[in-house]
Amino acid sequence: MEKEEKKSEPQHYFKLLRYVIYFFIITGLIAGLLMGIVRKRVGPDVQVIIVWIFIVYENGVRSIATIIGFYLTYKYLKSSKGKISRFRRISFCSLSISFAFFYLILPFILHFTEFYLALIPFPWASLPFQAPITGGYLTTSFTDHLGWNGVIITLYVYYIYQIITFTGTIFLGRRWHCSMLCTFMGAHGEGFGEALPLIPHDKKRPKSKRVHPKIRIILLLIQIFIFILNSFLIIIWMIFSFSGTALIPVETLISIERTKYLIFELYLMLFLMFFVGGRGYCYYCPAGTLLGVMGRLVGQQITTGLTECTSCGLCNDACKMSVDIMAKAEIGEPVKSINCVGCGVCVESCPMGNLQYTTTFLTKYHKRK
Repeated sequence: MEKEEKKSEPQHYFKLLRYVIYFFIITGLIAGLLMGIVRKRVGPDVQVIIVWIFIVYENGVRSIATIIGFYLTYKYLKSSKGKISRFRRISFCSLSISFAFFYLILPFILHFTEFYLALIPFPWASLPFQAPITGGYLTTSFTDHLGWNGVIITLYVYYIYQIITFTGTIFLGRRWHCSMLCTFMGAHGEGFGEALPLIPHDKKRPKSKRVHPKIRIILLLIQIFIFILNSFLIIIWMIFSFSGTALIPVETLISIERTKYLIFELYLMLFLMFFVGGRGYCYYCPAGTLLGVMGRLVGQQITTGLTECTSCGLCNDACKMSVDIMAKAEIGEPVKSINCVGCGVCVESCPMGNLQYTTTFLTKYHKRK
């Protein structure tokens, strides 16, 4: 009886995690549709209610669902594998604390529910150029409760966050932000990733996270498009900010960016959980792309050849970014890819202990020890 209970325990946590994911997706689609479509067709009083529903989803549902996801993932890994790496424990804790503080506690104290927008890394959004002109970002007003102090506080936090993000990347590579700080897809990828994609890529290896090459090409094209679009929007806002010349009407700019957010950063993100996995957005995230390039410059890599590669393919199955780790591990060469988010799941999955995440700084640090 005890053996049967132990066997069923991981599946129990897995099912619960799936239920949380479905709830997360359904509520997200409802909130997004209300905000993106219904809101334009109703009166001011109903618009206020719709905005409130969207804020509840962005702050409350996303935070609580993801924190529960971390807990269930931890229990699932513990009951199925008997252990979880030290780094993933740190990752779960740091992301949970960030959610609790920036999405729940701080907004409650300041009565400033959209404070989390200050945690968007450059060049994800045009916030630092848009906020001083409009007093807000997209449909969010930073001046409603705190006046122009709301804009000043947001910009201070925004720039401090950028310094923390890019300084940390110099030492720890893309791992620093994408697997420890990101309260957007980084957190969802880690909190929900073990139970995703909802529709397996490979029936023979249903737990594999490896995405089909054709889908990866589509994601690459989206990555190029989004990076160009974001850069274009930022340049237009910069010109307006420094010269006062509006090459495109402000309302049009805001409408473009709002549409981009709803389509690519909400709808598509939720849709990709079915076919790609928890880090679908990470494939084309503008900030992640820049941090990935930075990671390469600071020597970020997965070191192989620590023991022996048995070509089991578990590292490739585990990688949520479809990096071909095994191909390099078989010949003992390091894995270098701007898509690597440094989550360490491949390292954890290798039964031979053949892999290690590192950067130039980490290599020197470990040698000194």
